[in-house]
Amino acid sequence: MILVTIDRKSEDTLHKQIAKQIESMIKNQALKDGDILPSTRALSVHLEVNRTTVCKAYEELWSLGYIESRPGSYSRIRNRPDITSSKNINETGINWDEKLSPSYKRMSEKMASGGIQYPQNCKIDFTTLSSDPAYWPVEEFRKSINRILQSDPETAMSYEDPKGNMEFRKELSKYLGRHQIYISEKNILVTNGSQDAIDLVLKALLHPGDTVVCSEPTYSYLPSLVACNGGTTAPIPLTDSGMNIHALEEILENNNCSLLYTMPSFQNPSGLSISQKNREKLLELCSLYNVPILEDGFLEELKYHGETILPIKSMDSSGIVIYVGTFSKILFPGLRTGWIAASPKLIDRLAEIRRVTRLSGNPLIQMALTDFLKQGKFEYFLKKVHTRYRERINAAMKAARRYLSLDYVRYTKPSGGYTFLVYWDNPPISEKQFLSELLSKGVAVSPGSLYFQDPSRNICVRISLSKTLPDEIEQGIKIISETIRENCI
Repeated sequence: MILVTIDRKSEDTLHKQIAKQIESMIKNQALKDGDILPSTRALSVHLEVNRTTVCKAYEELWSLGYIESRPGSYSRIRNRPDITSSKNINETGINWDEKLSPSYKRMSEKMASGGIQYPQNCKIDFTTLSSDPAYWPVEEFRKSINRILQSDPETAMSYEDPKGNMEFRKELSKYLGRHQIYISEKNILVTNGSQDAIDLVLKALLHPGDTVVCSEPTYSYLPSLVACNGGTTAPIPLTDSGMNIHALEEILENNNCSLLYTMPSFQNPSGLSISQKNREKLLELCSLYNVPILEDGFLEELKYHGETILPIKSMDSSGIVIYVGTFSKILFPGLRTGWIAASPKLIDRLAEIRRVTRLSGNPLIQMALTDFLKQGKFEYFLKKVHTRYRERINAAMKAARRYLSLDYVRYTKPSGGYTFLVYWDNPPISEKQFLSELLSKGVAVSPGSLYFQDPSRNICVRISLSKTLPDEIEQGIKIISETIRENCI
């Protein structure tokens, strides 16, 4: 009989005591592979406990892999590997770097070119690209969620059609009509934000080695997303009026282009909007060369000055434009809710990819957004943030005219959104040194190298005003100007 004792004053239950002692004997080699354990009846009599207690102990040991049992036979000790603990992890079995795909490696190379971590307690933060939590309509949105949970909890908590909630798509079609994009719910697929939308489109349309044409500068994650899907980007210089049309036509004529990506209104990072004439020419050229346009309506709503220029999608009569947008950058970043507006045939294909890779979206959030839109809460919220962000852009441009009017400094002048770029010529210090110097003075900005294919040729920083107040904006731009004067003359 094995030596097991019972302590009826112990905090452990009786079956736990039995299991732990037998486990200890196995680990100490007192019991070895193939040794026979006493029958449950014999051990229960020996320990003066109920037979069920011994059965529970043996079941626990079996579940941990320490014993094996067969009907009509004794339980035997089995040789099983030790359970790995945090103290003895030694990952030497697989070289994961060798296993990584070529697409991952291309993406990693793109990501490695930039990015600096900033402390969260920075005094003036010009890096954040999400809406200001001071204006989030949390209470109003909570009421929308509560109404949905009370009226239709089963739908809200179930899987959703991979295209998205039908009522939400109908509401989105009305919403897009404000920008003269007249489509039905059949043309819309709901996504987890605009970045997810871009990724889905790339997954559907990109072949290995294909080229995606984009502006330079461009959205910082675009080259990485393209690389992760097996393609490469071909940058076109961005001017105040838009892409260089001659350079674009040459690339379309001589390359295997799958897609043209553009953010024509309040582009991130520059804040620039391309002209009506440039938009028309983009559509004409891409139609001629049969290249789809992926139009990113990032901050379409935040127009402050001048005439409104409609999206390229509003001029699209042949279904060549794929329009993506998001509520995450205006409402709450955590909503992760955006959309793709495109030809129904493409939407069907994208829905198939979404079903496989994402299964479905979040019906509760989509239904709550539907309610939020129908209640008129989004319109009310939009007017409020529109006023606040216009004040910030105006404060930034006023400060730029005051402090950045230097012969060797240039800056973009956005008419909407909340980002712009500051350039300067021939700095004697590196970008990293400049950003560190700026950070030592309590100001954080995004490195310009994130937005260019060849970062070494362009010295600039991106300033985002999404979470900074007018007084902070003026102070921060003044510090940037002083730092440029100290280090870059």
